[in-house]
Amino acid sequence: MNKWLEVSMEEDRYGNCISAEEKVDIYIDVKEEDNYILPVYKDNHYITNTNTYFYEGIHYQHNIFYYKTIELVYNEKNDLIRETTKNVDGKITKEVLCDYKFDEFGNKIYEAVRTKIDNEYQEENEIVYTYDNKYNESGQLIENTKAVKDGEAIFIKKYKYENNRLDKIETYDINNILYETSEFYYDNSDSHEEKILSFGELSYYNQYTLLEDKRYRKTMLNPVKGKYKWSLNAKNMGMGIVNINIFEPILIADVVIEILEYLTESYKDKVESVIIKKHDSINIDIFKEDLERLYQVYYDKYKLEIKYF
Repeated sequence: MNKWLEVSMEEDRYGNCISAEEKVDIYIDVKEEDNYILPVYKDNHYITNTNTYFYEGIHYQHNIFYYKTIELVYNEKNDLIRETTKNVDGKITKEVLCDYKFDEFGNKIYEAVRTKIDNEYQEENEIVYTYDNKYNESGQLIENTKAVKDGEAIFIKKYKYENNRLDKIETYDINNILYETSEFYYDNSDSHEEKILSFGELSYYNQYTLLEDKRYRKTMLNPVKGKYKWSLNAKNMGMGIVNINIFEPILIADVVIEILEYLTESYKDKVESVIIKKHDSINIDIFKEDLERLYQVYYDKYKLEIKYF
């Protein structure tokens, strides 16, 4: 069986993904005498097209499964205000609605996230966050605390400036442990780069390009500024464990190779285990066998254990 998964994505001019569609083509080799039953991997996979043809005495069936279409809408501050997931029939299976309130400086002070899932349980929930903002005499944001409404703080961000420009953001958890640092670098133009550190280790970059309407387009780059979108979380590096967050729509071998080559070169003596966390839109089952073979290669060569969820 040969498998090929395609994801079409559309971004707006600010770097936000505004739509995504997944489909997978399954090429199944079937001998003429076989009594073949078309497999369905999951109940929510829809067969929308089937082609059959012969090649060298083998009967091939070509089937296209459509998984979902995601549409996203943002406000003028690039905050997500609606996310709609539809199946191949156009039926809404999940909807996320976000509502925000801002202070006089234009910074967020309230965020409500309502999620509705159309399944047999008809799930619906809402989470409300509040933001406590502190400013200096010049009106610059110097501290921001995010908390669940009527609950404990989730994190505290502290902002530092140099030459009247944002220089660094330090993010602390509820135990006042610094776990993420953003450092800003500016060139002669209005564009700039953000370098994000996770517990002191390089996690990823954001590049900001100024557009005509004075808003910025944000582009995420991994630690090696390579082809794929992923970041490194070094929280457990002291125990020989690295967490990798994947932001690609599909997880294929090339993505994993880029990550593992970086880790084996940069952290050869520090890392014994890699935990790969996939984004919601990734369908890992389609390439599971191929990826597991690749993981075995790196284990045999580097004794590097790879897990994913």
